[in-house]
Amino acid sequence: MSHEPIITVEEWEAVQSRITVAPPVATVRKARATPRPYVLRRVMRCGLCERRMEGTWNNGAAYYRCRYPIEYATTNGCHPKTVYVRESLILKVVEPRLERAFDDDHIEDTRAAVIAGLEVLASDVNSTDRAGQARETIAQCDVRLANYRRALDDGG
Repeated sequence: MSHEPIITVEEWEAVQSRITVAPPVATVRKARATPRPYVLRRVMRCGLCERRMEGTWNNGAAYYRCRYPIEYATTNGCHPKTVYVRESLILKVVEPRLERAFDDDHIEDTRAAVIAGLEVLASDVNSTDRAGQARETIAQCDVRLANYRRALDDGG
């Protein structure tokens, strides 16, 4: 014995045609946005294992942490479970150096040092590739510097 259908044949066909025509779901993931500015994002590396440190917010302040042993492997006691470094302590050392390197009295020396580094790369056998990589790195550093200045202006 057969039961009565819940939907009609026409409804079934309409749904099936929509399923086959529907666009595929995007599989590209966006980077997770954070409402907090981490001035040294993608720059901080652990002094013990040299892995990139991640930004975290604790007690109303920015920190960077390395969780290498927890996430990847045992380290036979050579690396603590988690290493935390407060951003403000790092910036106390970094800010004066950056300000000096890029102030009006020293900007030409900084620029000359960068150009000298490019000239060394240009004399290398793979000069075209390396000089292009150096220019790209400098462009990335310019973006980071602009972000750093913006964060300082915003009270970061």
